Amino acid sequence: MANCLASAIVVGTIGEGLLGCVAVLAMGLIAGFINGAIVVWGRLQPIITTLATGAIYYGLALWIRPSPGGDVQYDIADFITGQLFGTVPTALVVLLVVVLVIWIPYRSTMLGRAAYAVGSNEQAAYMSGVPVQKAKLLAYSLGGLLASIGGLLLTFNTYSGEASAAIGGTYTLNSIAAVVIGGTSLFGGWGSAIGSVFGAFV
Repeated sequence: MANCLASAIVVGTIGEGLLGCVAVLAMGLIAGFINGAIVVWGRLQPIITTLATGAIYYGLALWIRPSPGGDVQYDIADFITGQLFGTVPTALVVLLVVVLVIWIPYRSTMLGRAAYAVGSNEQAAYMSGVPVQKAKLLAYSLGGLLASIGGLLLTFNTYSGEASAAIGGTYTLNSIAAVVIGGTSLFGGWGSAIGSVFGAFV
């Protein structure tokens, strides 16, 4: 959905393109929050919620981009997919900024530590006074934000958007594989973004 939306609104001048990028990131944050809200307040199983909302977001992507195509602000795309000082890939710098600006502060906060506790044992975390609902909502919201960053980067690499279930499934499988290879437990309570980054490189 982020890829299709970016291919439709990250256009025009550099300023308009940057505004479009902010809108795509906000959309990802909201989509993640909606998932979290359904899990927390609707009390549905996370896997069922994710599959259901994923189908809805895929439908929205098809509505935005019924056929492959679109465009993107070339100056921004060329900068993000290029190299700094002719040697350092800009995408690598973006990855470093995401880790420094999002992951490290998040992990250092009470809600970041609470997410680990909830993943390890939700009932024990609740009984210990951990703000379970807030931790879950923030984790899902950040998940949506990071997914939208990935969608933006995909758009900058392809200069277009495509609502493809096959491509979406491949990226989903690869992202899960990267997390597992990076040492994150599928049962929760253990793992890090740094490990996932190295898992993705593998």
